[in-house]
Amino acid sequence: MLAYSGKGKFVVQPVRLDRLVQEMAKLLNTVVSRKAIMELDLKPATVEGDATQLRQVVMNLITNASDALESNVGKICVRTGVQETAAADLRSPFLPEELPPGSYAFVEIEDTGCGMSEETMRKIFDPFFSTKFTGRGLGLAAVLGIVRGHRGTIKVASTPGQGTRFQVLLPGAAAITTDRLAPGRQMQPRHGSGTVLVVDDEPSVREFAQRVLESGGFTVHWAEDGEHGLRVFAQHRHGIVAVLLDLTMPRMDGVEVLRQLRALSPDVPVAVMSGYSEMDIARRFEGMRVDGFLQKPFVSQDLLTLVSRMVPPNTAPRSL
Repeated sequence: MLAYSGKGKFVVQPVRLDRLVQEMAKLLNTVVSRKAIMELDLKPATVEGDATQLRQVVMNLITNASDALESNVGKICVRTGVQETAAADLRSPFLPEELPPGSYAFVEIEDTGCGMSEETMRKIFDPFFSTKFTGRGLGLAAVLGIVRGHRGTIKVASTPGQGTRFQVLLPGAAAITTDRLAPGRQMQPRHGSGTVLVVDDEPSVREFAQRVLESGGFTVHWAEDGEHGLRVFAQHRHGIVAVLLDLTMPRMDGVEVLRQLRALSPDVPVAVMSGYSEMDIARRFEGMRVDGFLQKPFVSQDLLTLVSRMVPPNTAPRSL
């Protein structure tokens, strides 16, 4: 709801939208329809913003575009760039704020799916509005709030049966040298070792995490829910050096899983993965030790950096 209202907490830094989308490319391919053809047309575009929140905007809009294909063969195009925009072209029925003309960076997602009627378009950003083909509850409402919080606007064009185009416009940042972009991003995590347990009910997240961690030298066990995760941990706990734990899962949520993990092994490093903000996670896990946090969607660099930080060099299997 904070994201919807545009009052969420932002960590502002220079962000290259084109690089952000490029980094997400492999992850995006795991969430779109297998019949979707993804096309990227990425021109340099820099904004001052929160990279994690902007990833959420891209992920939600692409997931929405995939849903609109209705399991049919179709195309999803993602474009970034910078354009000079007049004040009149920045007006949007979804965000009534008047924005000044000038240079705006954009990210645009266009699909060849089912399209929307004018009546549906008027409601798509309403909290909890959903149809069979468009919208995911708070997904698009959160997109709107994040765009509002970044002092931008969003434009939508759609024709039933012909597809939809979302364009997010954000105030462009002045040219910034590569070494200032996303502090710490240029550092490569070390090559790791040891076994990491990934507990998440989303197959795409498990598959992505496993592929990335194995490429970084780690061995991976995975579990599809909390109860399964506790069984896997009990079976392999002497060799597990870290756990990645989803917050929201069926049968047993991440809070209860962490409570039981700590009873089995008080010292094992545990990081929480969630679409909620780090502030929300801190409240939910108050009084419990959490060793790291990954806000979904995340990219491979973030995942490897976090796990490498949690697992000290030359970590040996623990004797319990």
